[in-house]
Amino acid sequence: MKTALALAEVETGGVGAIGSFSIKATGKAFKILSDGLYSDKPLAIVRELSCNAYDAHVAGGCSTTPFEVHLPNPLEPWFSVRDFGIGLSDADVMELYTTYFASSKTDSDDFIGALGLGSKSPFSYVDSFTVTSRFHGSIRTYTAFLNDQGIPSIARMSEDSTDEGNGLEVSMPVSSKDFGAFANKARELLNRFNPLPIITGSKSELEVRSYVIGGVGWNLRTDEGYGYSGTSRSWAVMGHVAYPIAYDAMGEQLTEEERDILGLELDIDFNIGDLEVTASREKLQYDPRTIANIKQRLGEISKDFPSHFEARFSACSTLWEARSTWSALKHQLSVRVIGILSASMFWGGKKVSETDVEVETIRPCLVLLKKKQLGRKRFPLNEVSRATIRAEEGSLIYWDDLTLPKRLQDRLKHEFISEMPDTVLIVRIPDRAQLQLLLDQLGNPPFKKVSDLELPAIQKSQEPRKPRNKTSIKRVLLFTNLQWVDAYHDLNLGGVYVKLIRGDSEYHYNLRKIVDAISTLGIHSGPLFGIPAVNKHIPEKYPGWVELKDLLAQKITLPTDIHQKVANKRALIHHIDIRLDNKVIDFLGLCKTENVVFLDGSPASELSKAIQLLENDPVSDDMVNAISTLEIDVLRVNPSINLHPLMRDFKTRFPLCEKFSSYETELFPAWVDYFNRS
Repeated sequence: MKTALALAEVETGGVGAIGSFSIKATGKAFKILSDGLYSDKPLAIVRELSCNAYDAHVAGGCSTTPFEVHLPNPLEPWFSVRDFGIGLSDADVMELYTTYFASSKTDSDDFIGALGLGSKSPFSYVDSFTVTSRFHGSIRTYTAFLNDQGIPSIARMSEDSTDEGNGLEVSMPVSSKDFGAFANKARELLNRFNPLPIITGSKSELEVRSYVIGGVGWNLRTDEGYGYSGTSRSWAVMGHVAYPIAYDAMGEQLTEEERDILGLELDIDFNIGDLEVTASREKLQYDPRTIANIKQRLGEISKDFPSHFEARFSACSTLWEARSTWSALKHQLSVRVIGILSASMFWGGKKVSETDVEVETIRPCLVLLKKKQLGRKRFPLNEVSRATIRAEEGSLIYWDDLTLPKRLQDRLKHEFISEMPDTVLIVRIPDRAQLQLLLDQLGNPPFKKVSDLELPAIQKSQEPRKPRNKTSIKRVLLFTNLQWVDAYHDLNLGGVYVKLIRGDSEYHYNLRKIVDAISTLGIHSGPLFGIPAVNKHIPEKYPGWVELKDLLAQKITLPTDIHQKVANKRALIHHIDIRLDNKVIDFLGLCKTENVVFLDGSPASELSKAIQLLENDPVSDDMVNAISTLEIDVLRVNPSINLHPLMRDFKTRFPLCEKFSSYETELFPAWVDYFNRS
């Protein structure tokens, strides 16, 4: 990018010796130019390295090719940007790349960079980083570092031949506490590039920015953020980088109309070189040329902005449609935009912002229903002569053209079986001409005839009829889904029951566990009944009734092989309950699903075999829980294999296992490579 440098002619006379100011190359000076330059270091690094990659593609004639950005993660804790542009020769790296304020882009507005500072931005975060240059069949790796005096230096570490194309890659380590910061800054900044960069190392995906509406060189955002103290809500976008526009910095040079435009959530496009930026590229410099270019763009937008909305309303065929369009648009616009447009948007000479429409008739013939009323089993059909309805997608109008009542409520409820509208207006006017007069008041909305609505068939009740004769079939309480429900049961058949006192049993919340346990162990798999005190005679009068506590008092003997299976299961559950052990077991289980084969004798192979041995002698979780719930004695036997030493050795050998997450599927191959060692 070309930078404007204002030079002035100076006449001197009668002066003595003239000296020039200079900069001493000290560690302190370089620290100011690197570490002290940026207020948001992760954002600065992402921005500067990405802009350099884009410029390299422009220089190489491949601007339609995306560059690559690697985001840090536990297994690959570094941030890097790789381009496929022109690359750098060894001389360019050792001289041009390492010289502050030296740049090959200062003579063209095709490039974003110009100051020769962005390539050094990693020094704001780390003391050393890696530069890899692929240039004309050679690949060279360099380490940029701060020497013992704090002065940036660079060393060529290796050189080899390659068949890869030209390009440059800059890589730097990132602290684990900043993984999220780099990912968030990348999402915030990189979606302005076209094409979108390729993201590796993270599931973060870039989405193309969406806007409410846009014109020539401007787009309206949906958000109301971005506004800081002293700044507008509009941003200047130049070279894929957005800069906040500070109207305070332009003072009285802005008109009231220009300030109103800047108060909108606009992204305003500028050509590279139209605006001067600070050395940190975080803000604009408000020199006369920058201010003049901003004012010019605001003037163009002031003419273009309303026309896009006017065209949208002009395309509407009725006033109701125009007002419904406004209602939908309001959900996407900020309060400021709504305030500006509401007074200037018309359709047929009437304001589209007046969406609440009142209609009045001579006699009561209007039925207005809200969503809450429509949700009831039966809703009132009270007729009124005045009603207000909002012109929006969720408002529906029906003309009751039926001469006789034919289950109007059933027709409407069947109509709304899939989606309930916000408001329904039913018009009960027999004459079509009178109906049209009312529709004219509303702005000619679409409507439906009630006679066109489907008349649903009458549903007969499926509930069993109550027995009328006096028999042994009585209504009792049945325990199901954690609650007691009414059911009919032949008392002569008997059953298992609990006594209920004020609607609850002596087991309280444990009753569900007990019911599941006796079913799992095969003690009783039938229903459980509740007998309140008022019916305490039932177990005495009818045979075959057993109280639950008597059933539980019986001695329960487990099969011999169950004791060993329970021991194995409990050993496995013990390790699953340990957070770090559970991560390892999750990983090995995923490997089993993906048919991963480990090296024979490797820690992962031995541990996987041990876990498999315990799992091959299965006993269900329900069985273990049932035994625990009913407090059944289990012989204390050792598990078939002791996982403790194997798990301890595995975690000692592979300390990064605590970082494993089954949700990061894209890192799974890297985890397999890490663990698959002998």
